[in-house]
Amino acid sequence: MHRIPSSKGELRSLVASVVGELPHDVDEHENLIEYGIDSLGMMRIIGSWHAQGLAVKFCELSERPTLAQWWELVGGRAVSGPVEVPWPQVDPSAPFALDPVQRAYWAGRADGQVLGGVGCHVYLEVDGSGVDAESLRRAVLAVVRRHPMLRARFLADGTQQVLPEPAWTGLTHHDLRALDEDGVRRELDRVRSELSHRRLAVERGEVFDVRLSSLPGGRTRLHVELDSLVADVLSLGVFLHDLAACYAGGAESLPPLTYTFPQYRADLERSRGPVRERDREYWMSRIADLPPAPRLPLACDPAQIGKPVFRRLAHWVDPDRYRRLVALARRHRVTPAMVLATAFAEVLGRWSGQTRVLLDLPVFDRVALHDDVPRVIGAFTNHVLLDVDLSGESFADRVRAVQRRFQADASHGACSAAEVLREVLGHDGPAAPVLFTGDMGGGELLGDRFRESFGELGHAISQTPGAWLDHRLVELDGGLYLTWDHVAGLFETGVVEGMFEVYRDLLEWLLGGDWSVAPPVGLPQSQRVVRAVVAETAGLESGRLLHEGFYEWAEAEPDRVAVVSGDGAELSFGALADRSLRIAGALAGRGVRPGDAVVVAVPGGPDLVAAALGVLAAGGVYVPVAVDAPPDHRRRAVEIASAAFAVSESGCGPWPANVRVVPATACGHAPLPRPVGVRATDPAYVLLTGPEGRPGGVEVSHRSVVNTLEDVTERFGVGAGDRVLAVSPVGSDLAVFDLFGLLGSGGAVVLPDDGGRADPGRWAELCERHGVTVWNSTPERFAGYLSAARGSGDRLRLALVSGGRVGSDLPARFRARCPQGRFVALGGAAGAAIWSSAFEVDGVPDGRPVPWGFALRNQRYRVVDPAGRDCPDRVPGELWIGGLGVAEGYRGDPVRSSAAFVWWEGRRWYRTGDLGRFRHDGALEPLDVEELSGNARRR
Repeated sequence: MHRIPSSKGELRSLVASVVGELPHDVDEHENLIEYGIDSLGMMRIIGSWHAQGLAVKFCELSERPTLAQWWELVGGRAVSGPVEVPWPQVDPSAPFALDPVQRAYWAGRADGQVLGGVGCHVYLEVDGSGVDAESLRRAVLAVVRRHPMLRARFLADGTQQVLPEPAWTGLTHHDLRALDEDGVRRELDRVRSELSHRRLAVERGEVFDVRLSSLPGGRTRLHVELDSLVADVLSLGVFLHDLAACYAGGAESLPPLTYTFPQYRADLERSRGPVRERDREYWMSRIADLPPAPRLPLACDPAQIGKPVFRRLAHWVDPDRYRRLVALARRHRVTPAMVLATAFAEVLGRWSGQTRVLLDLPVFDRVALHDDVPRVIGAFTNHVLLDVDLSGESFADRVRAVQRRFQADASHGACSAAEVLREVLGHDGPAAPVLFTGDMGGGELLGDRFRESFGELGHAISQTPGAWLDHRLVELDGGLYLTWDHVAGLFETGVVEGMFEVYRDLLEWLLGGDWSVAPPVGLPQSQRVVRAVVAETAGLESGRLLHEGFYEWAEAEPDRVAVVSGDGAELSFGALADRSLRIAGALAGRGVRPGDAVVVAVPGGPDLVAAALGVLAAGGVYVPVAVDAPPDHRRRAVEIASAAFAVSESGCGPWPANVRVVPATACGHAPLPRPVGVRATDPAYVLLTGPEGRPGGVEVSHRSVVNTLEDVTERFGVGAGDRVLAVSPVGSDLAVFDLFGLLGSGGAVVLPDDGGRADPGRWAELCERHGVTVWNSTPERFAGYLSAARGSGDRLRLALVSGGRVGSDLPARFRARCPQGRFVALGGAAGAAIWSSAFEVDGVPDGRPVPWGFALRNQRYRVVDPAGRDCPDRVPGELWIGGLGVAEGYRGDPVRSSAAFVWWEGRRWYRTGDLGRFRHDGALEPLDVEELSGNARRR
């Protein structure tokens, strides 16, 4: 126990003993953190002083961390009077209550709990040679007699009781010396499988186990498991230390213990009674402002896991690098534990898209109520809910903010965060599902004597009911052993491995020493490679115009059918070209020049097709508007496009006075001899998009849209033998493919009459009657068609579905009807040319949405977090589209264009505002807000 110092000299000696320095080497004005005092050391000092009646807070010492400032706080501070220590003795055999943390662990053991049904324990294997089984058995029994909590049982009423005799009846000795190597391996795997995730029968007093495997050649393996109901991490170190001492020299080699964990619990309750309500109110006020648990990419709902199985990832920081990390932390006046907690949170924030991350920190809570407390085995654990704010400009700023937050929260440990959460939320389990167990400051896990007797640490694993991921730090071999224990099958493929790789990279960066900038939390190497591969979409450009292919077919095969009306009337390429060039002549005669916008408001028949082609043939930019659109919408289209011309029919007005209207039936006008020449980089069309009250006009060049059309038609073999049913609205970009994709490839367009545009039954009839081979629509329209198409005359060979979430049922339904058909999901956005990605469905797992797939030729994608960084796989972010498909901008709206069309790393990108994420294979998946919020609620 640390006495309350009566002079600055006594305080100097106390600090020197804690940090391992000579008293005269401790400068009273230097930051004590730079000397090596950490949170654990400060908490031990404070706990001891509290027990003696000195009311000083953890945050007071940590925020003024010099010897001189401590003396200002402590010297002359009123003491409420020495607390009587020890308090009245407890009955060592009487049941006593579980503390809040034990209660959470105990509740999580029960079957039916989410990620429960397992014991909270640690299992480790030590590989050595020459261990004697009988000497080991005697040593274990000596340790059990020394530590009452190793004889504890846990009763159904939520209490614990120390038994006079241990439940551990003897050493299980696996003698494998006669087996070959394969047999040895199988048996060791069996033992590991049995012990590493065993739920000990704590109700019968099974709280630990020690076994020995004897192997060929004199090798041995020691198996140790210890339940966290009776032992914190420091207690594991005590157990291993005492086991080695008793093995080498018997129980008499250890000094006797005169203090027990049950007595400690009773004394602690009395000492903390006056401040318990204050700390409870503190945590009650903090709960509402805490961030949510990290929204990490999960493969399933945690409730679907059943009994969890934990897996471990590990990394060892060698002694030289560990010493450098400690020195850098001291230089920045922070503790190494807070440095690593912040680095861990940086990675979690990257994979959850959060700038505030909630961690559950199990902390050492061994208040120095007695000199024996450091040598007692017991559950001396408390929990702090740490809100890690990652908004600081530099890593140093962030870790200092985290340390201040931790210091303030740790000052209110008389009431556990686990206790408050159980009260407020009815939550029994970890206070948060991601844990940071910073077991630093407790010394080496395996001491020299233990190594001499039993060997070196091999495999190890821990598990905590309800936990998703537990990052543990253990001092080992002079360095630092970093482990991530996580629930197998809970996370999406590669998520934990990718995070761990980036965490190791971040540690390397930290060792470089420049903490004055934001930390570079990048992507795992494997993801960078995949992204680079899928981004290689470069291909040749034809340099053609949107309408050029149609006119070439019209000249080469004028009698080929181009358009089929709903009533069955056919229009050839030649006749359609003549009508369109007459409209072009009429527009040119009215003054249309290359680049002029022309609004097209024509019913969806052959006249609409001729009008669109005619505008392009005149060198104009066509702006489609539905004939039944409100007058205000038509007016907005004219304003947005700065259009002074329109192609329409009588009855489709009125039009603004400055707009000159050319009838869609301008068949009597002299045709242009050929289309007016324009550049491929000139605009081809403007589509109105956005909210009805404030639409924008996305301007798309010939080059952009032709790049998309040529890729899709070539990729999926769309050609002269194909026909498409044009069911998409005239103002949508899907209609661009119907008209120019098919006509430019020599195919035909089947146009439903006005009455059949929204009738799936009519669609099915037209498809069968006119031999439609290509479908192009939203998922909803295709689902309606499949429901209506009941005949056997379906000739569909290709279904192109886009413009919404594509459920996994659609490909199956299509294949059931057209077994040889190709089903393609496509992705894109208004600010790009029709589509930017495609995914041909071969097999999609049930319940999974069909991805948008991979970028098309000369196009690419990014998924971006709020900081502008590429999101890791499976992490939602904003979709950005780059490459040739990107539109020119919002016509006539430079402010809106500059916000949506941005430059990044020398490329121009369109910020879609939509949500998406990458799969591990580089395929893109769209997300909607409801899906994302649903996942957040689930998690």
